[in-house]
Amino acid sequence: MDHFVWDDTYKTGDQKIDQEHKRIFSAANILQKAIDQKSEGAILDKAMLMLLEYTTLHFDREITFFKSIGCSDIDEHRQAHQELVDEIVLLRKSYGQVSDEDLTRQLELWMVKRLLPHIKESDVDVLKSAR
Repeated sequence: MDHFVWDDTYKTGDQKIDQEHKRIFSAANILQKAIDQKSEGAILDKAMLMLLEYTTLHFDREITFFKSIGCSDIDEHRQAHQELVDEIVLLRKSYGQVSDEDLTRQLELWMVKRLLPHIKESDVDVLKSAR
């Protein structure tokens, strides 16, 4: 069973963005499974890298899309994205220095306290203002 489960309350109203957000959930679940299975370092690092790379790719696409629809606070949104990416980088660097439980807790905090509010508030607000 997945640790991070997408539900309709996370929908932004844009199908493509929602699909990309679902892929971030999938990448986070792959990482969580690697942690739970006490995977070797190379596998865990690959899972972390996948989350980092896909999140970065999504954020780049999202900024491009938001620019195209006339988002007025694009710099603020870009800064929020950078902070989220920086937090994944720190999570990746913490591997091997913290317990699996701490790694799980950090991933949960990132997903629940940082990414989800960003999706449910910032992304939704941008899309609502563009309509």
